[in-house]
Amino acid sequence: KNRSGKKFGIAYTNLSNFTKQVITVGPESRGKDEHKITLRYKIFTPITLNVTYYVGNKLLASEGFTAKNYFIPYFTIEPKITVLKSSVFRTSVYYQYTESNNTESTELLESHELTFDMRYNVVAKSTISAKFSYVNIRFDGIEESPVGYAMLEGLNNGNNILWNVSIDRKLSQLLQLNVSYEGRKTGESSITHVGRLQMRAIF
Repeated sequence: KNRSGKKFGIAYTNLSNFTKQVITVGPESRGKDEHKITLRYKIFTPITLNVTYYVGNKLLASEGFTAKNYFIPYFTIEPKITVLKSSVFRTSVYYQYTESNNTESTELLESHELTFDMRYNVVAKSTISAKFSYVNIRFDGIEESPVGYAMLEGLNNGNNILWNVSIDRKLSQLLQLNVSYEGRKTGESSITHVGRLQMRAIF
């Protein structure tokens, strides 16, 4: 549901995705259920404040490997400031606080994230996007476990820094070029760099 006006808006979204498969040791179910409420308030042109609240849970239930079962309730609060200059330039800064725990065991997580992103449209043919995130995680549990992977979502205990830059350029009516670079420094691990070059044909 979405109710909005020029000054104020509110939106609600529910995501529910569960799967079940039968393997040799018995059935296994996993999934996620999430409720999301976003409040939008236009402070003044061109600045908008969004506050989003997420609440939900993640589930893994296996009859054959009960040691890896988990049920993880969580909630997230995310205030976000966006500056929009027509359709040419947009930048956002947001803070995200998350708490989660595994009710099947003792794992706990607390996360603080600060993110800056921007998008700039150059004339009508190119778009430049950039994003930088700092995430501090306090996780009590074993990181290299099924519940650890589910709660950490690819990050590590401690300080995590992630950044990316991408350029999209329309070469012709049929061809579009994308160049992107991603970097990350998670916990005590080394810095990872990933570059991509993609050409798309549009018909």
